[in-house]
Amino acid sequence: MYKQIGYFFIITSLLFAVFFTILAQGEEPISILKRKQALMYTLTEQLKNRAPINIKLNLTTQKGTKNVIKINSANSATNNKPKTILPTELEQATESLSENPKLLTPKFAQTTSTVAKIEQNLSRTTITFLWDQPVKAAAFINNGKLWIIFDKFSNIQFIDNTQQFLNPKNQDYIKISNMMQKKIDNDNTFIVSDVKLPEEIEGTIIAAYKQDNSWIIEVAHRFEKLKSIKVNAKFNNIYPYLTIRTGERFYGTIDFVDPFTHKNISVVPLYNSNVAILIKREFVDLNILDTIQGVVIEKISDGVTLNPLGNKSFSITKKSGLNIAPEIYLAQHDNLSYNLMRSSEKAILNPKYFQSGKESFINTEDKLIKKIVTAKPSFKSRARLELTMFYLAHGFYNEAKAVLNLAREEDKMLNKKYQVITLLAALEFFTRNHQKALYEIQNFDIEDVPTIHREEFRFWQSLISYSNAENYQYVALSNTLRVFTNLNNNFLQYYTDQMLAEIGFITFEYKIQNNSLEDAYKILNVMNKFYYSDEISRNRLNYDIARYYLADHDTKSALDYFDRCLEEFDDNLHYNRCHYYRALMLRKSNMISEEQLIEILERVRLRWKGDNFEIRVSKKLYEIYTTTNRIIEALRVGQSILNNYPASLEAVQMSNNMSKSFIRFFLEKDNNHNDPIQALEIFFEFQHLLPIGIIGDEIILRVADYLDELDLLDRYIVLLEHQVKNRLTGFKKERAINKLASAYIKNLQPVNAINIMNFKSPNFHLPEFMERERRHIVAKALQKLGKDKDVLTLLKDDISHQSDEIKSEIFWQKKDWSSFNDFSEPYIYSIRNKEFTLNAKEVERILKQMISYLNLKEYELLEALYEDFKPRIPTNDKYYKSIQLLSNISKVQKLKDKNKLAFDVDEIHQLTSEMINSLNNSI
Repeated sequence: MYKQIGYFFIITSLLFAVFFTILAQGEEPISILKRKQALMYTLTEQLKNRAPINIKLNLTTQKGTKNVIKINSANSATNNKPKTILPTELEQATESLSENPKLLTPKFAQTTSTVAKIEQNLSRTTITFLWDQPVKAAAFINNGKLWIIFDKFSNIQFIDNTQQFLNPKNQDYIKISNMMQKKIDNDNTFIVSDVKLPEEIEGTIIAAYKQDNSWIIEVAHRFEKLKSIKVNAKFNNIYPYLTIRTGERFYGTIDFVDPFTHKNISVVPLYNSNVAILIKREFVDLNILDTIQGVVIEKISDGVTLNPLGNKSFSITKKSGLNIAPEIYLAQHDNLSYNLMRSSEKAILNPKYFQSGKESFINTEDKLIKKIVTAKPSFKSRARLELTMFYLAHGFYNEAKAVLNLAREEDKMLNKKYQVITLLAALEFFTRNHQKALYEIQNFDIEDVPTIHREEFRFWQSLISYSNAENYQYVALSNTLRVFTNLNNNFLQYYTDQMLAEIGFITFEYKIQNNSLEDAYKILNVMNKFYYSDEISRNRLNYDIARYYLADHDTKSALDYFDRCLEEFDDNLHYNRCHYYRALMLRKSNMISEEQLIEILERVRLRWKGDNFEIRVSKKLYEIYTTTNRIIEALRVGQSILNNYPASLEAVQMSNNMSKSFIRFFLEKDNNHNDPIQALEIFFEFQHLLPIGIIGDEIILRVADYLDELDLLDRYIVLLEHQVKNRLTGFKKERAINKLASAYIKNLQPVNAINIMNFKSPNFHLPEFMERERRHIVAKALQKLGKDKDVLTLLKDDISHQSDEIKSEIFWQKKDWSSFNDFSEPYIYSIRNKEFTLNAKEVERILKQMISYLNLKEYELLEALYEDFKPRIPTNDKYYKSIQLLSNISKVQKLKDKNKLAFDVDEIHQLTSEMINSLNNSI
């Protein structure tokens, strides 16, 4: 030990001697420093491992001479091979060994430096990189580390102002620590640090943004929205690939190996800030990490490359194509087999006893029919029961049910026998009359069933309840699975394969619905042993196996069995079921679009009618339409459930959901800009969903606004009249009165506009703005009636723009241009220095003002008005050319004094009169 310490000090002394000797010869200190650090690390490692020291150090100076130092140690006779040290490990090791703090931050000759200020306090943490040139940046958090990557290299000088803030009470608020810089190559660098983002503080985020050339990383309670970078997967290409749109030209990546996870990282930094990948995406060949800034890709497979794609995107490809489908899990089971036990337990139903071969079927059937015909009346029902069991044994369930019903009519006592009730319920079950089956089996008292047969009776109760979608009545007995998977050891051993298959299908569906995959797998093991005499049953097995793989996330196998199922067109039920679940699976895997999913589900809904599957498809479509804001389609799908299943629980639930969607469509703030035509279509088609009371009144007022927007004044007036006279009170009523009066004026009914004011709410004090609005409405009505003096008297003390507009209109009609200017110019001048584009009404007011100036020969004012407003008048406005014409006329008229061509007074009068008439007719 002491020898090793002695060797270490001797070697260190020699190295410092060589270091200062070569410094004197002009050697740059950095190259010597690096070699010194490497040598110190190697010596230390060999001393720790007691390995023989045999080092040859060549130091070449700028003068071309070599200084060679050989150091040998015979401390150990072992012959260990030298350890290969990665550059990052070497730097970490030399830094930890050095006791000289100056060695940790050496000054690089002829290399620029960049200051990074770190500031942390109770509310925010910032790291500011003061770059003096434009720099691209990327940033992300991975495994508790904050990574910041720049596409320029510079020595980062960290100035940490956190120390003044530290004390034992607020250590938990320190979010950034242990920050260090690593050089990737001569052009790129990254900074990595430990980062702690307290989850308990709601709203804490981390963001990267720029101020001039400086980049700032901030941790604070900010709610600035990042711009999400779009990632698209191209599945349908021969060689699938990914595209990423950053909005900037792609010049390549910054590549390095994560020293903590040893994974290959490719970074695409960006100039623009607040542009990031918001959602992590995991694939087989690569992962696209969620970032704070830029794009970061974690490569998994070799051969993954990034290439430019246009001016603002790049692609991620692989020679054989990327495996970008959702992760596929192979089946973990060898086969569908199961060891079954044997038993001889008796059963309520024993159809196997009545089975016969194909050759003897007709003969046996004839014998049983003759037995019924020849039997005495007291024995006919028993003979019919034999024929019923015979048909049951051979899968003729409808025939069996018909014969059984005849027997029950002949012998009423049969309806009290638990054996007959079980048989009847089973036949209703096999013929898919699940409601009738449930009625028969649930209304029979279990106490009347012998103990030995109660398990079988309860089994049928449980099975039929589930098949009827009465899940709340379904008795999920713990022995249900045991009964089916041990069918050779219980009553099921006396059932035919066809019956067992149907039972297995129903039980399997229950297990899949409840995500009991292990139980479902056991059921499939049993079902795979059955003999399926028809294509439909075999196809149903394909459907169930596909459902199993789908639940087990084995997309590839599920797709294979779904495709097999779709080959059997005659099996309409499972053909449509396969389409339904296959489409949902493909959409979840982003292999089809939402529009394609809707198209498939709509076809399924139209092809299959009459049971719970139709309800399921309709509910799914309703959900999709609602989430995509296609309300009218959603309501129509929901209405089909109400029409086809009016007494069902689903109809009650759907009616409630439809009412909520209806209300939300009309009243939510996000829907204020609905298409008026669609809104009216929804209202009049589904007005039975209109709630009674205040909410209903609000919806009607909103509908009235849509009618007004479409200029459907007659219906608008009828709707508002009913609300004003029968429904509304208080403020809402007064607001509706003003709207209705305005509609009367637009519909050339000024008398009605004045009369409707008599329906105002008693003892209700109008707000000032509403009283002023009502005064203007009355003034417009009086103007329409030709009572100009009354209007001027009413608005005598009103200096608002609305009042000026009404007064100016009076003088416009009178062609009193000076008085018109008095009330028109204030508004014109109020918008003269604005920059917004003029709307149609404002353009019309400019035209009127120009006509007034032209008639008054105020050519200078007309020209000034035109020049001020010309850039703001839309070129597609119907009055644009008229305004240009007036400007040209004004310019020509100014030349009249110079004895050049000009319009005479009559021509101007005729032209302006035509314009005035056109304007008056448009009002």
